[in-house]
Amino acid sequence: KTAMEFAPSDPVAQIIARLAGRTARDFPHFAILAGNPAVAGQRFVVLVLNEADRPVAVLKTGLGESAHSLIRHERGFLRSVAAGTPGVPRLIAELDTGRVQGFAVEFFDGYSPSAADQAGPLLQGWLNRGRQVQLRDLACWQRLQQAVKGDALFRKLADQLELRPIRPTLYHGDLAPWNVRIANGTWTVLDWERGELAGPPGWD
Repeated sequence: KTAMEFAPSDPVAQIIARLAGRTARDFPHFAILAGNPAVAGQRFVVLVLNEADRPVAVLKTGLGESAHSLIRHERGFLRSVAAGTPGVPRLIAELDTGRVQGFAVEFFDGYSPSAADQAGPLLQGWLNRGRQVQLRDLACWQRLQQAVKGDALFRKLADQLELRPIRPTLYHGDLAPWNVRIANGTWTVLDWERGELAGPPGWD
């Protein structure tokens, strides 16, 4: 069993209390999911509970530069996405004390998709139909080129593809079932730490 103490003035305590509709002196219950401590950038997911002990918000936070970098990227992505974009959660709070970085979104109930659930409508909603770019101009394509540099087969394929115009799309980068929640037919996608505003259609 681990005991945690918060001063009422602590920024983390204040944001948890505010998300629960409480005060730092009338502190709510919460749960913490700790990320893998064996990898750089360990983060913590705080499940914030209301007075009825029902989850209402999720705070993602972390210590250290590796964790800060991932959190800043995800927070910046969520801040940059157009309001109302299907499947993308809305930022409801941000935390930046220098020592601690974080952000919060609403809690999303539901289930993870199976083969019977069709992702097509969601992915179509991410497509930017009013813009064209060349594949070679996209950051994720450039990273792939660096990763397989010197591969003759890839170079042959790249020569055929990278100058073709495409319609860019939001790119998640880890669109696995456990990062998706479906409730009442609505899809919500979580963990946008690899997210990009412009990616190749179909990569997710």
